[in-house]
Parts: sequence; C-alpha cells; structure tokens
Amino acid sequence: MKTAAALALAAFVLSGEARAHPFHASHAEVDYRAECRCLEVALAVVPEELEAALARISGRRVPLESPEAQGEILDYLKTRFVVTPVGPPGGEPLPIEWVGREVSYREAWLYFKVTGVVGDFDLADRVLFEAEPSQVNHVLLRGLGEPKTLSFRAGEGAVRISIK
Repeated sequence: MKTAAALALAAFVLSGEARAHPFHASHAEVDYRAECRCLEVALAVVPEELEAALARISGRRVPLESPEAQGEILDYLKTRFVVTPVGPPGGEPLPIEWVGREVSYREAWLYFKVTGVVGDFDLADRVLFEAEPSQVNHVLLRGLGEPKTLSFRAGEGAVRISIK
C-alpha cells in the first residue's frame, strides 16, 4: 500500500501538477508630500520582467543599468503608473519626474515623483499588466491619514484617492 501511494505521489509531482505557480507582482511605496504637492514613489519590480517589457516596446534589449534605459523606463511609467486629477482641471495624467534607480539581480527599485497633486486623484498601477495577465501590483500609500495598501489587477480600474 505504501508503495502504491509513493508511486501515485511521484506521478503527481512529475506530471507538473504540483509545481508552484509563478507569482508576478510589483510593490510600490507612495508618500504624499503636502509641501511639494507631489507623490514620491519607490517602485520595486523584477528586473527581467521590466527589461522584457521594454524590449517588446522598443524592439531591442536595453539593460536597466544602462544610461539609455532611463528614458525608456520613464516613458513606460508615464503610461502605466498613472495619476489623474479629479475635477478641474482633470482629465490629463499628472507629470512624472525621474529621480533614480537601483538595480540588482533580484529586484529593480525605480524612484520618481508625480508632481502637481493639488486635490483628489485617481491612481492606476498597470505596470507589467501587458506582459503577465496574473500580475498583481501592490501600492502602500502614506501621508494621507492612515497608511493603506491598494492592490491592482489586470482589468480593474483606477482607485480614487482623497486628500483630506
């Protein structure tokens, strides 16, 4: 009986059914700063996943550490990490200013500011959604009352954030 159970378990493991499902996620820490009317963002992503996304867009591989990657990363973030004001003037996403990056083999931290935050806004973190449908992006939001964590998944809309 033990032999049959061991063989069944081995067949299950070897069939691939027991393999871990890959987990695709990013993590952002966002701090609202009233003195500059801005959001300071630190975004952690898997370097290989971001490089692959940028390569699909540009048609060539650019290592994240290279000087020319900065512009490509910033252009990418402008369309995927979007903060849109609510009400007048409303409509257009707020500008993003590049601050810097730290890249290691395990993670890449991207640092940037979203400027012109003067009232309530909608926040959408769609980073890497085009590459992986199961991507989940977590955003820790601080500086607007109690810290809160938001989660973004493909197909979901922006989250309305109130400035008190």
